Amino acid sequence: MIILIFKYNIMKQKSLLFLLLAMLTSTTLHALPIYEFEKDGIYYRSIGNNEVEVTTDADFQEIWDVGEGEEPNPSYGGSYSGVIYIPDSISYFGTTYYVTRIGNWAFYDTRVTSVIIPESVTSIGNYAFMWCERLSSIDIPNSVTSIGNDVFYFCGSLTSITFPENVTSIGSNLFGFCSELTSINVLPDNPYYDSRDNCNAIVETATNTLISGCMSTIIPESVTCIGDSAFFYCTGLTSITIPEKVTSIGNGAFAGCKITSINIPDGMTSIGEWAFCQCMRLTSINFPNSVTSIGEGAFSECSGLESITIPESITSISDWTFHSCI
Repeated sequence: MIILIFKYNIMKQKSLLFLLLAMLTSTTLHALPIYEFEKDGIYYRSIGNNEVEVTTDADFQEIWDVGEGEEPNPSYGGSYSGVIYIPDSISYFGTTYYVTRIGNWAFYDTRVTSVIIPESVTSIGNYAFMWCERLSSIDIPNSVTSIGNDVFYFCGSLTSITFPENVTSIGSNLFGFCSELTSINVLPDNPYYDSRDNCNAIVETATNTLISGCMSTIIPESVTCIGDSAFFYCTGLTSITIPEKVTSIGNGAFAGCKITSINIPDGMTSIGEWAFCQCMRLTSINFPNSVTSIGEGAFSECSGLESITIPESITSISDWTFHSCI
């Protein structure tokens, strides 16, 4: 079932992993664009009004059904490699096109090491840099307002990233398997997101929800919610302190982390599905009486778990909550 998707040897299970990510982020996987033309080693697709998005030259293969018909998935990465300079405009057969988007899957599974994005770009699509294991630096300009889901997933060489002040929408599970990431910063004039108290994380300002963190994150005292997939497979995370004001932990929030213990504060009411799945070094956990809900698979495959105390406030436990904790 789903638990098989969490196996670390996921390079042989990419199609299953994409399905899990879609389930955790409530993302519908849409048909991928095919590039229309190439200029100076970059592939483009027209999106109207003399605007183009950067896309991939990878082949596609339909491999699963998610309810609305089969959806395509790249069968392998595209040909991009090294340092990529994206221009703000291009001329092709006498027509000038303006580069305004980086499309879904654009650099998926490629050998890029650095990407320079122009001020003309306003959005970065889902999975845009997924599996770019050599990507060590990227500049996100102030023009970008939207960043999709799973954008930097498995970018194992990425060490730091800064989000501009004009970003109004940031997706979930940005940094799964980013094992070297130690610095996350949102510029201080952004009204929607912040990195308060130098926390090395992204916090949604209006809701005080931490949506993405890294192994250096210190959760601010003002945070009230740990969002879905906030530390999903943050393999460098070995310890974390959850502040007293946090009342909920989202789906997959700490899945695959290497934490050894966790203190659930008084006031916590819910722990999401698969929240601590495959935290194999986790040895003990205590729940306060405030907890009423523990999601399916929340501690599944926590094989190092030695003791647990269940309070009377919890009225039901799923069959999968502590699956394979032996």
